[in-house]
Amino acid sequence: MILVNPSNPCLVLTHLRLYAIIFLEMETTPKKNDKRNSPRIKVSAALRYQIRGTSDFNNVLSDNVSATGLGFINDGFIAPSSNLTMEINILSRILTPIGRIAWSSPVPHSNKYRLGVEFLEINPVERRYLNDYIGIQIETSQI
Repeated sequence: MILVNPSNPCLVLTHLRLYAIIFLEMETTPKKNDKRNSPRIKVSAALRYQIRGTSDFNNVLSDNVSATGLGFINDGFIAPSSNLTMEINILSRILTPIGRIAWSSPVPHSNKYRLGVEFLEINPVERRYLNDYIGIQIETSQI
């Protein structure tokens, strides 16, 4: 049985890290023009999003995540500066940030687009959970 401490929900994360089956690979070498100010990890997490002002929801998998944003591949183009309402599943916990498309780039030889999303709003408890999750993944990948 797993108990959640309401004052520190990340304790469950620490306990579950040994049992979670997630594709994870560290981004070890930053790219020259990388403007990120947070470490990111490659993780395949379920992402449900809605472009604000529309009624349609879409489901994809994230490529990577950081405390300040995420990346994913989408079947269609979404214009930079478009705002998204998101639900991200990290270890069976749903995070609900609001984000903005920071950049969009076509995937060669396909009709897909690689998108980068910057978080504009995220609940402080969810941000702490995400920071702890990323920290644990970085720490365990260095062992």
